[in-house]
Amino acid sequence: MKFILKIATALCLPAFILSGCRKEEKYPAEPVITFSGVTVYKTIDTLLGNEIVQMNIRILFTDGDGDIGLTDADTVPPFDPGSPYYYNLVTTCYEKKNGSYSEVPEPASFRNYRIPVLPVPANKHGIKGEIQVKKDLYSVTSNPIKYDIYIYDRSLHKSNVISTTDITVQ
Repeated sequence: MKFILKIATALCLPAFILSGCRKEEKYPAEPVITFSGVTVYKTIDTLLGNEIVQMNIRILFTDGDGDIGLTDADTVPPFDPGSPYYYNLVTTCYEKKNGSYSEVPEPASFRNYRIPVLPVPANKHGIKGEIQVKKDLYSVTSNPIKYDIYIYDRSLHKSNVISTTDITVQ
Protein backbone atom coordinates (compact mmCIF):
# COMPACT_ATOMS: atom_id res chain seq x y z
CA MET A 1 0.00 0.00 0.00
CA LYS A 2 2.87 2.41 0.82
CA PHE A 3 4.38 1.58 -2.57
CA ILE A 4 1.15 2.57 -4.39
CA LEU A 5 0.98 5.80 -2.39
CA LYS A 6 4.60 6.62 -3.31
CA ILE A 7 3.90 5.97 -7.01
CA ALA A 8 0.73 8.07 -6.89
CA THR A 9 2.64 10.86 -5.13
CA ALA A 10 5.50 10.60 -7.62
CA LEU A 11 3.06 10.86 -10.55
CA CYS A 12 0.80 13.57 -9.10
CA LEU A 13 3.38 15.82 -7.43
CA PRO A 14 5.02 17.04 -10.68
CA ALA A 15 1.60 17.74 -12.21
CA PHE A 16 0.54 19.66 -9.09
CA ILE A 17 3.78 21.65 -9.04
CA LEU A 18 3.58 22.45 -12.76
CA SER A 19 -0.05 23.54 -12.51
CA GLY A 20 0.99 26.07 -9.87
CA CYS A 21 3.61 27.44 -12.27
CA ARG A 22 1.08 28.43 -14.91
CA LYS A 23 1.27 32.14 -15.41
CA GLU A 24 -2.07 33.87 -14.89
CA GLU A 25 -3.20 35.84 -17.92
CA LYS A 26 -3.22 39.59 -17.35
CA TYR A 27 -5.38 41.97 -19.33
CA PRO A 28 -5.47 45.76 -19.45
CA ALA A 29 -8.07 47.53 -17.27
CA GLU A 30 -9.80 48.79 -20.41
CA PRO A 31 -11.98 46.24 -22.20
CA VAL A 32 -10.52 44.86 -25.43
CA ILE A 33 -12.94 43.46 -28.00
CA THR A 34 -12.50 41.47 -31.21
CA PHE A 35 -15.06 40.74 -33.91
CA SER A 36 -15.66 36.98 -34.00
CA GLY A 37 -18.42 36.59 -36.59
CA VAL A 38 -21.98 37.27 -37.65
CA THR A 39 -24.88 35.02 -38.65
CA VAL A 40 -27.91 36.35 -40.53
CA TYR A 41 -31.14 34.36 -40.63
CA LYS A 42 -34.88 34.71 -41.21
CA THR A 43 -37.39 33.88 -38.50
CA ILE A 44 -40.99 34.60 -37.57
CA ASP A 45 -41.94 37.56 -35.36
CA THR A 46 -43.78 36.02 -32.40
CA LEU A 47 -46.05 39.06 -31.95
CA LEU A 48 -47.29 39.62 -35.48
CA GLY A 49 -46.37 36.37 -37.22
CA ASN A 50 -44.39 38.21 -39.91
CA GLU A 51 -41.13 36.96 -41.35
CA ILE A 52 -38.26 39.08 -40.04
CA VAL A 53 -34.50 39.11 -40.53
CA GLN A 54 -32.29 38.75 -37.46
CA MET A 55 -28.57 38.53 -36.95
CA ASN A 56 -26.30 37.34 -34.21
CA ILE A 57 -23.01 39.25 -33.83
CA ARG A 58 -20.30 37.49 -31.81
CA ILE A 59 -17.67 39.55 -29.97
CA LEU A 60 -14.71 38.22 -27.97
CA PHE A 61 -13.64 40.35 -25.01
CA THR A 62 -11.10 40.70 -22.19
CA ASP A 63 -11.20 43.06 -19.21
CA GLY A 64 -8.38 43.27 -16.67
CA ASP A 65 -10.44 44.46 -13.72
CA GLY A 66 -13.44 42.30 -14.58
CA ASP A 67 -16.04 45.03 -14.22
CA ILE A 68 -18.10 44.53 -17.35
CA GLY A 69 -21.86 44.67 -17.06
CA LEU A 70 -24.70 46.59 -15.45
CA THR A 71 -27.58 45.50 -13.25
CA ASP A 72 -31.18 46.63 -13.74
CA ALA A 73 -30.65 48.85 -10.68
CA ASP A 74 -27.78 50.73 -12.33
CA THR A 75 -29.88 53.76 -13.33
CA VAL A 76 -28.33 56.57 -11.28
CA PRO A 77 -25.51 58.76 -12.63
CA PRO A 78 -23.40 57.99 -14.51
CA PHE A 79 -25.64 55.12 -15.74
CA ASP A 80 -28.93 57.09 -15.80
CA PRO A 81 -31.17 57.01 -18.88
CA GLY A 82 -30.01 59.63 -21.37
CA SER A 83 -26.40 59.34 -20.20
CA PRO A 84 -23.82 58.07 -22.70
CA TYR A 85 -23.12 55.26 -20.18
CA TYR A 86 -26.70 54.00 -19.80
CA TYR A 87 -25.97 51.51 -22.59
CA ASN A 88 -22.66 49.73 -22.20
CA LEU A 89 -22.59 48.17 -25.68
CA VAL A 90 -22.92 50.71 -28.48
CA THR A 91 -23.42 49.93 -32.16
CA THR A 92 -23.53 52.20 -35.19
CA CYS A 93 -24.90 50.89 -38.49
CA TYR A 94 -23.48 51.91 -41.88
CA GLU A 95 -24.82 51.17 -45.34
CA LYS A 96 -22.46 50.78 -48.28
CA LYS A 97 -23.52 52.59 -51.46
CA ASN A 98 -21.26 53.09 -54.46
CA GLY A 99 -18.26 51.88 -52.46
CA SER A 100 -18.60 54.25 -49.50
CA TYR A 101 -20.35 53.94 -46.14
CA SER A 102 -22.93 56.28 -44.66
CA GLU A 103 -24.49 56.03 -41.21
CA VAL A 104 -27.99 54.57 -40.97
CA PRO A 105 -29.92 56.43 -38.26
CA GLU A 106 -31.48 54.12 -35.68
CA PRO A 107 -33.11 54.93 -32.33
CA ALA A 108 -30.69 54.28 -29.43
CA SER A 109 -32.99 51.59 -28.04
CA PHE A 110 -32.65 49.61 -31.32
CA ARG A 111 -28.88 49.90 -31.62
CA ASN A 112 -27.49 49.94 -28.08
CA TYR A 113 -27.56 47.31 -25.34
CA ARG A 114 -26.98 46.82 -21.63
CA ILE A 115 -24.64 43.90 -20.98
CA PRO A 116 -25.58 42.22 -17.68
CA VAL A 117 -22.97 41.91 -14.93
CA LEU A 118 -20.53 39.14 -15.74
CA PRO A 119 -19.27 37.07 -12.80
CA VAL A 120 -15.53 37.05 -12.12
CA PRO A 121 -14.14 33.78 -10.72
CA ALA A 122 -12.97 34.24 -7.11
CA ASN A 123 -9.31 33.53 -7.89
CA LYS A 124 -9.18 35.76 -10.99
CA HIS A 125 -8.78 39.47 -11.46
CA GLY A 126 -9.73 39.77 -15.11
CA ILE A 127 -12.23 38.07 -17.37
CA LYS A 128 -12.50 36.98 -20.96
CA GLY A 129 -15.35 35.54 -22.96
CA GLU A 130 -17.81 36.03 -25.78
CA ILE A 131 -20.74 38.41 -26.05
CA GLN A 132 -23.51 37.63 -28.49
CA VAL A 133 -25.69 40.47 -29.75
CA LYS A 134 -29.01 39.48 -31.32
CA LYS A 135 -30.42 42.22 -33.55
CA ASP A 136 -33.61 42.52 -35.56
CA LEU A 137 -33.04 44.16 -38.93
CA TYR A 138 -35.98 46.48 -39.34
CA SER A 139 -34.93 48.21 -42.53
CA VAL A 140 -33.61 45.52 -44.84
CA THR A 141 -31.64 46.83 -47.81
CA SER A 142 -30.02 45.06 -50.73
CA ASN A 143 -26.85 47.07 -50.05
CA PRO A 144 -24.22 45.67 -47.68
CA ILE A 145 -24.25 47.01 -44.12
CA LYS A 146 -21.70 46.88 -41.32
CA TYR A 147 -21.61 47.82 -37.66
CA ASP A 148 -19.02 49.62 -35.57
CA ILE A 149 -19.15 48.42 -31.95
CA TYR A 150 -17.57 49.35 -28.63
CA ILE A 151 -18.30 48.69 -24.96
CA TYR A 152 -17.86 50.44 -21.60
CA ASP A 153 -17.05 48.80 -18.29
CA ARG A 154 -18.36 50.03 -14.92
CA SER A 155 -15.23 52.16 -14.43
CA LEU A 156 -16.27 53.95 -17.66
CA HIS A 157 -13.27 52.59 -19.56
CA LYS A 158 -14.13 52.53 -23.26
CA SER A 159 -12.96 49.60 -25.35
CA ASN A 160 -11.45 49.76 -28.78
CA VAL A 161 -13.90 50.12 -31.68
CA ILE A 162 -14.39 47.09 -33.92
CA SER A 163 -16.18 46.72 -37.24
CA THR A 164 -18.12 43.76 -38.51
CA THR A 165 -17.52 42.41 -41.95
CA ASP A 166 -19.95 43.55 -44.65
CA ILE A 167 -23.36 41.96 -44.04
CA THR A 168 -25.63 41.26 -47.01
CA VAL A 169 -29.22 40.21 -46.46
CA GLN A 170 -30.59 37.89 -49.13
